[in-house]
Amino acid sequence: MKITYLFIATTLFLILGVVGCAAEPIPAPIPAPAPPPPSPATFTVTNLIITPLIAQPTETITITAEVKNTGGATGNYLAIFKLNDEMKAQRKVYITVGGKEYVSFQVRGGQGDYFASIGEISAGYTVLPPTPPAPLPRYDPPPVLNYPSQPYPLYSDDLRRRQQEYRAWQTQEALNRLQMEEIERQKLRYQEEEERRRVEEMMRKYLQ
Repeated sequence: MKITYLFIATTLFLILGVVGCAAEPIPAPIPAPAPPPPSPATFTVTNLIITPLIAQPTETITITAEVKNTGGATGNYLAIFKLNDEMKAQRKVYITVGGKEYVSFQVRGGQGDYFASIGEISAGYTVLPPTPPAPLPRYDPPPVLNYPSQPYPLYSDDLRRRQQEYRAWQTQEALNRLQMEEIERQKLRYQEEEERRRVEEMMRKYLQ
């Protein structure tokens, strides 16, 4: 009998303990802290290069700089080009986080010393004055000697010799043409003679 009471009491104790544990509220999970927002895009301009540093007035001068994004977000950088503290042009470039881009500007003409800047860095260059054109060589024509007994200018021996050679060449060319014409006439006469002989031979055979 005592054993039965003990078993019933133990069973009730276990049932009440389970019900009591189920009734206890479960604590809500603690949310994780939100990550800090990324830092904005930050740009750094370096390595300003000017080519050439000394130029002629007709040469084109190129100014180039390197722009890096050292911030935590991508963004657009507005590169402003100034010449002697006067804005001449601007250009926008898109740069990713940790990336870099190159911006270039070109100028031409002027004279003297100039300071070019992109962002916070600057450098100088020089444009030389225009070079004067070289003087043309002076040409003095040779004097022409005229004598009362000679109506034409006095020619030099070299010019007279050239004229004689040209006349001789013309004469030789004329002779060559005459010879070629004579050869053609002889060939024609020979062909006519051969044709006449062939006809006579045919007539002789026919009459026989």
